[in-house]
Amino acid sequence: MLKRNDNDDVRRAELDRMKHIATGLLVLAAGIFVVALRFESQYPWARFVRAAAEGAMVGAIADWFAVTALFRHPLGLPIPHTAIIPRRKNDLGASIGRFMRDNFLTTEVISSRLRSINAAARLGSWLARDEPAERVARILASGAAGTLRVVNDDVVQSLIERTAVNTLQATPATPLIGRALGALFIGRRRHDLLYALVQLAAQLLEEHQDSIRRRIVEGSPWWMPRGVDRTIYTRLVETVTRTLTELRDHPEHPLHARFDEIVERFVEQLQHDPDLLQRGEAYKQELLGDPIVRDLAASLWQDAKHALLEQSEQDNSALRDALTRGLMQIGELLQRDEQLAARINDWIESVAHFAAREYGDEVRDLIEHTVQRWDAASTAHRIELQVGRDLQFIRINGTIVGGLAGLVISLLSLIVE
Repeated sequence: MLKRNDNDDVRRAELDRMKHIATGLLVLAAGIFVVALRFESQYPWARFVRAAAEGAMVGAIADWFAVTALFRHPLGLPIPHTAIIPRRKNDLGASIGRFMRDNFLTTEVISSRLRSINAAARLGSWLARDEPAERVARILASGAAGTLRVVNDDVVQSLIERTAVNTLQATPATPLIGRALGALFIGRRRHDLLYALVQLAAQLLEEHQDSIRRRIVEGSPWWMPRGVDRTIYTRLVETVTRTLTELRDHPEHPLHARFDEIVERFVEQLQHDPDLLQRGEAYKQELLGDPIVRDLAASLWQDAKHALLEQSEQDNSALRDALTRGLMQIGELLQRDEQLAARINDWIESVAHFAAREYGDEVRDLIEHTVQRWDAASTAHRIELQVGRDLQFIRINGTIVGGLAGLVISLLSLIVE
């Protein structure tokens, strides 16, 4: 069954009004015919009025029959070739489906339309405004939240774990560390690292002076005088402090060059020393076999999921704000970058061509099967509501044209006589 449309009552009122007008003209023509026939013997000119009224009645009745025959049997009589729409509903649905596929879902029509509207520029102009961008951002955030709620956590965690493990398995550990250290500690950073190490040594000497002095005493000969431990400790602190000052004030200090050599040699060994490579791989395998890897994958996914859900459900969240700004920037870029807009238009056109080519038959079948499921009487009623008002003009025009034809025939017969 077809669903009732909110505008059906309005269309029904308009259709009834036009039917009353067309029927009223028929009744008027019949009345004029009766009056003209009554006074035809007294007034010779009345024959022309009668002929016009007679022709108008014939035209009105013929067109009423034609219009009515589209939707139902006139007067309920099963006259052949009437009630065309209910009787041939399925054929009409198939014809409409083929018509839509062959005349609208073609590459020529689609290309012409898409090129004329410049879809990328329109999309950019729309996205560059606050309200549309916020609406799309809200839809994207809600869609992401819905996806996160239905996704299988175990599958995602397993995927993260498997991806991480496979990546680490395929990547040698020590060469990666060596390259990272080489990239991290270059130039001034090596000087800062050396200064930090010496500063750390000075801090350790200060914090552990008692234990250091005790170890000095324990390691000194019995004959060494008392107080030497304090002197040795003081000299250590002074040496470290002096070294810190020299490293800070003299970038060309020899210790910097020596430290650079040590770092470079260590980086080189990490990348090429067989022993370090082997030990690095052993440590890596031991780490990957630890349950902490799976726990870390689960923790990463759960934390990310919780954060995304929380952000997606808030109206003024950072996620929605970021999406809105990003969409607006994309909109501005589409309006500014003609080459990008052209590529987007080509992509949209290609997608539309693919959809029309692959799913044109499905659209045809959808229309055909949908019409087949409709009730015949309801289908005829709905179509009559859509186009019946305009069809009533056929009855009106038929009445007028019939009247003129009757008048012309009457005049011609007078001339012939």
